Amino acid sequence: MNRTIAASQCIKPLQKRHSLKEPVRPEILIPSSIKEIDEVLGGFKAGTIFYTSGSNHLTRRLVYQLCITTYQTFKAASIFIDGGTTANPYTLARYARNHHLPLDEILSHVYISRAFTLYQLTSLLTEHLEPLIQSKQPQTLIINAFPYLYQDADVTAHESRTLLKVSLERIRKLTRTYQLVTLLSAPFSHLTSRYETIQWPIVSEVDEHLHITVPYRCPQVFFQNRQQSITLTSYAKGQLSLPDFGMVM
Repeated sequence: MNRTIAASQCIKPLQKRHSLKEPVRPEILIPSSIKEIDEVLGGFKAGTIFYTSGSNHLTRRLVYQLCITTYQTFKAASIFIDGGTTANPYTLARYARNHHLPLDEILSHVYISRAFTLYQLTSLLTEHLEPLIQSKQPQTLIINAFPYLYQDADVTAHESRTLLKVSLERIRKLTRTYQLVTLLSAPFSHLTSRYETIQWPIVSEVDEHLHITVPYRCPQVFFQNRQQSITLTSYAKGQLSLPDFGMVM
């Protein structure tokens, strides 16, 4: 009898520990709708900061495409912060029509906010962004032309790098805390000679850096963190085609 009681007393703690085991949560992935990119990344993963630099056509259109696929995949919202004054609701509407999605639904699920100075952008990221996230509960955070205002000639290089460091730390914290898919874009047209002074702080803080070039009208993507390069050659129904990027094969 004593041996039986002793055995059951040993089993109970094991059962208790097993019952407290955390359930495995599935990863949240949002496709880019570009086959070759999705094959490498598996989709844009929640809790991850992505940085796209390079070709104007591709970097600009990827930010709109991610808004569309965020809605398609999860019926979730996107916060779109425009640091380069280039956000265009008409472009977003065109993508919605191309995907046969209700225009009103798409526009009501994308919250656009613009910053015209570096100080406005810093205030937006460090003070106002988190309450907006809590209110709108987005799945995706996009900061369009992210480096642009940090290259302002009226701001000293030291102050620019200091504000950049503060902003990147805040972006990382919010991305992790709220499990956001965060995309920072840097089209060539919004890069100046001062970009060299802020490039490394950005690329060293992001999780995935996609650098896009278009040699001989054939788009190529280099995944900096993975040291892997791909060529965009194919597309399927519902995906972006090369003409969408201004390319002709």
